[in-house]
Order: sequence, then structure tokens, then C-alpha cells
Amino acid sequence: MGINEESINKFSKLLMRVNGDSLQMGKRHSANVVTEKLFESKANASRHFSELAMKEIDAPVGQREVQDGAGNRDFVACVGYYNRQWAHAVKKKILTTTPPLRRGPEPTVNMVTEELSRAFETQASLDHGWKTTPE
Repeated sequence: MGINEESINKFSKLLMRVNGDSLQMGKRHSANVVTEKLFESKANASRHFSELAMKEIDAPVGQREVQDGAGNRDFVACVGYYNRQWAHAVKKKILTTTPPLRRGPEPTVNMVTEELSRAFETQASLDHGWKTTPE
């Protein structure tokens, strides 16, 4: 994702998408857990925000910066609150903007085809060694 004025918004969308995908597997996380993941990631991405993020993670109910009436973390409000702080830090050059990092080469049709071929060859060789009838 890199570091820019919209990093918090982009990362929050990614968190929500991944959490939504987890719903299909029956493992969707609560707003508290997703918000804590946002704080942990922010702490790991910036020394400037590390202390603030860790303080918020450790804050007991009633002493958090952003929470709902029941004391739960309000993910949407946290994203808005911390996105403003992050964007301000980028504008003031407290945080240096960086482009997203590439994670390996972009997959091509040939690479995908080769991987599938290798997978099917491996499967075929494994199938060849198995007996299909019980002894």
C-alpha cells in the first residue's frame, strides 16, 4: 500500500474485505479485533504513531479515544479519527511517502500455466503410486 495520505483508508478497506471473506469460512472477527489489527499495523508502520496506537490497544473500556456507547471500539469512527491524523502527518512531512512495494514478479499467463502443469504432474505422479483397490 505504501505510505500516503490515504493509507489508513486503504488499509481499513482491505481489513474489512479480508474480514468479510472470513465470514464465508465462519471466522469473522468482531469490530474490536479488527480495530486492534488496524492499531497494530499502524504501530508497525510508523514509529511516530506507535506509542499512540499501543496506548489505544491497552486502554480499558471507558478510556479509549473512540468507542461506542457499550464501550466497544467503533471501527468506522477510529478510521476517520486516525485517518485525519495520518494524513496531517504526511502533509507535514512527519511521515515520508513511499510507493507500494511489489511482492515478487507480476504473474503472467505463462507462469500460471507452468504452475498448474507442475501441480497436475505432481498430482499425476502421486496418483500413480496409490492403489485404488483395497487389499
